[in-house]
Amino acid sequence: MKLIEKSLIVLCLMTTNCIAQTPELKEQFINSVYQTFVDSSFTQYYLTDDCSRLWLSSPKIKDDFAPFCPDSIFQKIFLKSETDTLTETWQCHNLKNSKCISLDLKYSFVRNKTLPQEKKVYTFSKPIFSDNYEYAVIEMSYFCGPKCAYGCTFLFKKINSRWQKVAETNCWAS
Repeated sequence: MKLIEKSLIVLCLMTTNCIAQTPELKEQFINSVYQTFVDSSFTQYYLTDDCSRLWLSSPKIKDDFAPFCPDSIFQKIFLKSETDTLTETWQCHNLKNSKCISLDLKYSFVRNKTLPQEKKVYTFSKPIFSDNYEYAVIEMSYFCGPKCAYGCTFLFKKINSRWQKVAETNCWAS
């Protein structure tokens, strides 16, 4: 292996941001938590294939999560959200019960007023993990018609090896 390649691998392993955003980890996380937001009666759910950036700039998020997440950990999560500017797509073949669709198809549902049988299309931001993978923050939303949508920013904590929702904030509806 070339010296440059070895240096890049070492650098990547030293930075938690590199490890934290591996596709396998974010898809594993979604498989663990999607049922807290997706209607449990759906055998399959529609998910836009874009994995958008999570914005944590609202002071309300920090205030609402403060009782559940130490400030030092939240500050690091916040910094990761500010520096992670890459747009990604979900590795849909790694997501349980999802049918990924493009944003164009989602918007065609709006224009044509036709929705999938389940009547909702979901969008999940890229999750941001704490350095020790004890906490994760993600935004989840769904669209169900021209004047029907809902979303929140969620804080999850790993408790007994399972991700559990401990708080939500910045919820909106139309």
